[in-house]
Amino acid sequence: MTASRRLSVLQLHLRSTPAEPDVDSDAVRSGQLGRHACRAAAAAGPARPASGPPVLVGGMVMDLQAHPSGPMDVQRGGSVPGRVTQSAGGVARNVAEGLARLLLSDGGAPAALPLLVSAVGDDLAGAALLQHWRALGLSTQCVAQLPGAPTPSVSVVFDLGGEVAACVADMALLEGLPPVQLLGGAHVAAALAACPILMLDGNLPQATLEEACRQAAAAGVPIWFEPVSVPKSERAVALLPALAYISPNEKELAAMAAAARRRQQQAQAGKQRGQGSGGGGGGGGGRSCCGGCAGCCCTAGRPAAARQPAAGSAAAAAAGSATATGATAAAAGAEAQLRSQLPDLATLLLAGVRHVVLTLGADGAALCSLSPGRDAVLVLHLPPLPARVVNCSGAGDCLVAGCLYGLTRGATPAAALAHGVAAARAAVESGANVPPGLGAAAVRAGAAAAAARGTALRFALPCSCGAGVQAAPDC
Repeated sequence: MTASRRLSVLQLHLRSTPAEPDVDSDAVRSGQLGRHACRAAAAAGPARPASGPPVLVGGMVMDLQAHPSGPMDVQRGGSVPGRVTQSAGGVARNVAEGLARLLLSDGGAPAALPLLVSAVGDDLAGAALLQHWRALGLSTQCVAQLPGAPTPSVSVVFDLGGEVAACVADMALLEGLPPVQLLGGAHVAAALAACPILMLDGNLPQATLEEACRQAAAAGVPIWFEPVSVPKSERAVALLPALAYISPNEKELAAMAAAARRRQQQAQAGKQRGQGSGGGGGGGGGRSCCGGCAGCCCTAGRPAAARQPAAGSAAAAAAGSATATGATAAAAGAEAQLRSQLPDLATLLLAGVRHVVLTLGADGAALCSLSPGRDAVLVLHLPPLPARVVNCSGAGDCLVAGCLYGLTRGATPAAALAHGVAAARAAVESGANVPPGLGAAAVRAGAAAAAARGTALRFALPCSCGAGVQAAPDC
């Protein structure tokens, strides 16, 4: 699903915005995670060698989609002829299926196929989802089926143009599930300790995210967080030092950065009250932003970023055949778009996230990381590949699946993003959430084409933001 459409569909999953986190308790939890966060972050290149399969924790959802057949479009208070379909959905489930199809088509053994950790009810929808999962040859060992509970479901109505006109989501089962019920089994703990990479989606409540991060970080497993929606994106803010990758769209990025700044400011204010002095420096657990000097990109202000030649930069070297020359009007627009996101990108990267995979809708995606000197944000922008668009409802999930496929196959983060862009093209050319024909050979070929169209950028930070950043505990 593209950034804008994924946002429209999924930002309604929460019926209310989560309460402001308790800064003191968050700091304690972040400190506990920080002991192992650097080890996990250091593994944030290709996925680490491991004895088990990738693990994905999050939603397994029944999707109901309604499309009008025309010529009349959907309208409030009335009905129109159309087509209603049911399909297996949920962010973690979609990503796991896409990754499984890629691994299977690449000769992956059953033991190497992704393991999904989720929960459904014992109703018809839950039974159908489990049957579909088994038909794909995938294990349901870590999918709990809870008696008397309603299976998570999302009902989406599209207009004639393919945009979301209305959406109702019921995610109460997953959001109300205690961490011990989802992650407490010995088989889940063993899988988390042995996996090459762990993906978490924002459908999980904060307590479950914390427990999953604790287990993975203790084993040095790199963690990928997919925000799902604007309200749910903020659930991971206390866990930023433990996250190797996050994949927000622009609005999710802004929400996470704003929540991180609030948390840092509150923690700093508490520290100053405790010390009786007004010194600078970041607060909170793990790594934090700078002390908020005038014009700093990490505060609420948005000063212009300096574009510097990408030739010879770390991003250019990682991008391989990507080039920063001959930018088209579309590339220039994407650069301006990325430039405007610099304050939010810097906030999250300086807080401890190793890589931000920013989805840009029709402008593609970008891999954003700090420079080795922590004085700039290095960006690899990949525009979308040419495609015959049929349905955009699975592009974002397939992009993450393609990235995970690349990482588990030893690709660099830049090469993994190219695999993700290629998988996203396959998604928009299919009517399904995950294309049944999604295959490794086509994705590898598309990845080569995507890398050749890439642009490496270097955005200098407006001040020495890294100077005030403290290393995570036991780094």
